[in-house]
Amino acid sequence: MRVLKFGGTSLADKDAIDRVVSIIKNRTDNEEVIVVISALNGVTDQLFRLTSLCYLNDPQYRSLLNDLKNRHYQLVDNLLTNFEHSKVAEQLEETFRELERALTKNLNSHKDFKENQDYIAGFGERLSAPIITSCLRTIGINALYTDTRTLIKTDSSFGSATIFESITYKNIKSYFRENSSSVIVATGFISSTIDDTPTTLGRGGSDYTASIFGAAVSASAIEIWTDVDGLMTADPRKVKAASLISRVSYETAKNMSLFGAKVIYPPTIEPAMRFKIPIYIKNTFKPDRPGTIIENKSSIQNRNQYCISAAPKISFLSVQSEEISRIEKSILENIFLNDKLGITFFSHTKTNTEIKFSFSSRDQYLTISEIERLIDSDLSGIIKNYTLLQNLTMITVVHENHSALFHNTITSYCSRISNDKMQALLYDKNSKSLSIFVDKEHELPVLNTLHKLFSAMIENGNGIDSSRQNQYNYSAMN
Repeated sequence: MRVLKFGGTSLADKDAIDRVVSIIKNRTDNEEVIVVISALNGVTDQLFRLTSLCYLNDPQYRSLLNDLKNRHYQLVDNLLTNFEHSKVAEQLEETFRELERALTKNLNSHKDFKENQDYIAGFGERLSAPIITSCLRTIGINALYTDTRTLIKTDSSFGSATIFESITYKNIKSYFRENSSSVIVATGFISSTIDDTPTTLGRGGSDYTASIFGAAVSASAIEIWTDVDGLMTADPRKVKAASLISRVSYETAKNMSLFGAKVIYPPTIEPAMRFKIPIYIKNTFKPDRPGTIIENKSSIQNRNQYCISAAPKISFLSVQSEEISRIEKSILENIFLNDKLGITFFSHTKTNTEIKFSFSSRDQYLTISEIERLIDSDLSGIIKNYTLLQNLTMITVVHENHSALFHNTITSYCSRISNDKMQALLYDKNSKSLSIFVDKEHELPVLNTLHKLFSAMIENGNGIDSSRQNQYNYSAMN
């Protein structure tokens, strides 16, 4: 049993969907499969845009909604004929009526908006999955459209809900047993609360859906099909010398994804890792390529894998004080756990006298203002010094096996970077990563130089010396 997940770029148009159907057909010839489907490429972004336009009573929403309808109906016309065409067209028509009702719903609070936004965001998968189901039926595969809101149960953290594992796994197991003769075609990304209020699993949540299904049915493998060959040592659009990472551990892959390697959604790793299910990242447009395997560290002979990523528009905060625990508690409670600020938290590290954070925010101006207000008022009497930087690019190195060689390579390089290029440095022991913060104009030179250093280190066959591991002190280098 395998779980196959197809992302939006794999469903961009008729030709792309034909490839997806062919891949599924090849898999079903040899074993049982469950298929998880994302929204068509770009549709989820359009749905978020629609939600905002309607909330602001902007009449432009009507044009955007019509574009969304036309795209799906045209795809149905190009892919299907006769009975399946009529059936899925009718299903889409009803779904679009439901979407229009949701878009024009009266909302009385921020909570109502967040709840309705999650509801609307999930329509993309509810539109794409029936199309794939019908395409499979036309080639003789007994496919069953499955709305995962009935199976995956979560709390009410709209936008990035937390699943209730016990009931979710039980629902999926039971559903799979009852429909074992069918190829289940499941909607990715969407879920619901115990009382059936729609929720979502966060952007990239279709990967997570596939992992949840894989864990629930004890799958032999999870395949994430996308538009790249797999995890790369760097973004090939920025680093031409970037190469494929053929095998990597669950932990390292998770850390790579957390810091900007966007091929896989970070929560996807957890269920697969717990049940020891390998994850394959494959290219829909080049299915014969080997891809990347994410698996147990013990299965990997070469532990010299590394990844260098770059994340834009990042803020950095460093605070020095003799009362670090008090400062940490106040900043976490008032800033980073404040849902209204929409903060994505990357790193957090501290010593007895200094604490550092790296983060991005939905409203950067508001977040910076709130941090400055907190520091200048509530914490002013206990802070010796602080640094607050914004709009930086965070270049992060994640290595499979931290060692003196790893540390030495980076510290040597960082010591040569002038102060006008490197704004700050942060080493996070928990994620085993080191981040260099630079202005945007220095991103590409630093990325490419670091990649060249590590590539040469690996190619030259330098061994890993763990005897002096973690002896270097990064706290003084910002």
